[in-house]
Amino acid sequence: MPRLLNTARKRALRDAVEPATAVATELGYFDKNQLRMRYNLFRTQGQFIGSGVVEAGCKTVVGQRAKQSGTCWSESGLLAVLHTRCAVLSRRFEAFWRDYDPALQSAA
Repeated sequence: MPRLLNTARKRALRDAVEPATAVATELGYFDKNQLRMRYNLFRTQGQFIGSGVVEAGCKTVVGQRAKQSGTCWSESGLLAVLHTRCAVLSRRFEAFWRDYDPALQSAA
């Protein structure tokens, strides 16, 4: 709770609002997002709660494929490649291909 109050005080000073308003804003955030902040539950389920895993995944999926020397992508081309790459790396390619829109295949 002291951390919450300290954050609220700083926000109140920065935004020139009443401290009670700042505290209400901070408490509202926690109230609104309490389902997303069940960190102990997520940890016991073996889920990651930090951004490091996501950042590493982006580096692996995007960086290794899209940022190769000499590559030049259109937005639609890069998106198509990255969607396919994500499906392959997550071992969901068969489901991805079954759901793929045949109209998009003829446009390529």
